[in-house]
Amino acid sequence: MSDTISDVIYRLGHPLTLAEKVLYSHLDNPKTANIERGKSYLMLRPDRVAMQDATAQMALLQFISSGLPRVAVPSTVHCDHLIEAKDGAGTDLNRANDTNKEVYEFLASASAKYGIGFWKPGSGIIHQFTKLNIKMFSTFDYHSQRLSKVTSYPRMSDIYRWRLLLNKSLHLEVLDLG
Repeated sequence: MSDTISDVIYRLGHPLTLAEKVLYSHLDNPKTANIERGKSYLMLRPDRVAMQDATAQMALLQFISSGLPRVAVPSTVHCDHLIEAKDGAGTDLNRANDTNKEVYEFLASASAKYGIGFWKPGSGIIHQFTKLNIKMFSTFDYHSQRLSKVTSYPRMSDIYRWRLLLNKSLHLEVLDLG
């Protein structure tokens, strides 16, 4: 990471903010990447993929079709989005387990086969997991509305890079979780 940051500082000719360091440390090719705010599309390599149950199904099917034996970056599936909050935690969880039994079994078996962490229904909410359990700045939540199931597959397989328009301004939110 320090070589990447050094390359970017040299190319831009100025010190970087913390937000820039976090973003630019994931550049696919820092020596040749076009880095122009508001115009450039950066090709990034996230450290981790976190998927929720409703979209992980398609991402895993796409990954399976690649023929690769294991994921290339740490990846997890979190079963929280197919649980409907209606009648109370216990009842809702039981209903989700009955209704989505086949989906959960597929996600669990595919996760085990390809080296993907599996968080069964009732294990917690994906957003809390990524904020509290992953001790790195550079975790990308692939469930977010800005990203889709289609972007999870390339990240897990490390075939493609994540393409992101470099905004004119960068914002980094540092949370006190202690």
